[in-house]
Amino acid sequence: MRLLYLLLLLACATPAFAQTYYDSTASGKKTVFVRLKDGTTLRGHLLSTQDNQIRLRTDNFGELTLDMANVAEISEADGFMRNGQFWFRNPFYTNYFASPTALTLRKGEAQFQNSYIFINTVSVGITDHFTLGAGGILLPGLGSTTFLLTPKVCLNRNKPVKFGIGSLSALSFIRRDRYSSTSGRQEYTDTQLSGLLYGSATFGNEERNGTISAGWAYGNGDITRTPIFSGSYFVRFARKAAFITENWLIPSDNDFVGGILSAGVRLFGDRIGGDLGLWVPVGAGNDSFLFAVPYAGLKVKFGKAKNAVD
Repeated sequence: MRLLYLLLLLACATPAFAQTYYDSTASGKKTVFVRLKDGTTLRGHLLSTQDNQIRLRTDNFGELTLDMANVAEISEADGFMRNGQFWFRNPFYTNYFASPTALTLRKGEAQFQNSYIFINTVSVGITDHFTLGAGGILLPGLGSTTFLLTPKVCLNRNKPVKFGIGSLSALSFIRRDRYSSTSGRQEYTDTQLSGLLYGSATFGNEERNGTISAGWAYGNGDITRTPIFSGSYFVRFARKAAFITENWLIPSDNDFVGGILSAGVRLFGDRIGGDLGLWVPVGAGNDSFLFAVPYAGLKVKFGKAKNAVD
């Protein structure tokens, strides 16, 4: 049971979440990003927009006047000041490595995620409380194709403790062979539906949080009576880097079977990020550590933020 105690400790390691983040727009002047048509991006306080020009006060270049003809986009800066430096808000807050948080994408946001090259999903914020994701798993040469559907609902997004429910559904088409004495070898497609129904509770905010989840696997018309548990933690320790741990407890209907521990980092900008980590399976008999499996993933945020400045 040492794994169970460790999992609970990791999941509950964030009771206070008392760190304060300061909103960069609190001064009364909007902080915006201005992207020019030549690809240059400027950040500063928007002073005025008139006569086909904008006036912008920047930290590095002072006050600038820009012709609107040279401006491709103006968007409100979504972030906060920390130690005198502007930090964009964490763009990837809906999941850890594989397990979800209770949070959903905001309306208009979208995210692409790739794991191990062959697993790809795209998620879209339909509302601030409902995200719909879809994707697939394609393993060349193995004769199988799997389509994924990942809806998720956040019940109380603006509370200190967020609750979410969702599912991971997988529809697989597997090519198989069968033999008969009359027709010999025949190829056919076996269709299988399986997945996981889960509920999550997330403590904290988008910059630092912990989540406890329970999920029930289903397939072949059956659903497990005993849930799978996960405990995960995310903390941003630098402007473009965060620590992640994600841990699974996999019991059977009768007794504890085993689990998976993991730890790694997420390196990210305001639109693109990557995960690097290690999965460590833990045995049931003596909790012995057997081996480590590397994890690598890519995330891309896209879609127009709903607070864009028109």
